[in-house]
Amino acid sequence: MSLPDVQALWSSLPMPAILIDSEDRMVEVNPAAEAYLNISAKSLRGHSILERLSIAAPLEDVFEHVRTTRADVYISEVDLTTGGARAGDVFAASRAFGR
Repeated sequence: MSLPDVQALWSSLPMPAILIDSEDRMVEVNPAAEAYLNISAKSLRGHSILERLSIAAPLEDVFEHVRTTRADVYISEVDLTTGGARAGDVFAASRAFGR
């Protein structure tokens, strides 16, 4: 049995997902996130998530906590927007790929 292609798996996730790098820049944005935020992945990639998305949560602190402790953090009912307000949940997890 072969595993699905990583890109196919990423694209098929039903929930919005954004991968960020160690500088909080968006590296990858899945189609569900594009639809939810009503903005293209191309316009988000390479930009700081803290500058491009308005998220009513202390994300800088959350990201630092996750990177330092390698513990996952879940924040529910957060207001987030790229223009029009939406409520959603934020899940931050630290994963080392390719190690």
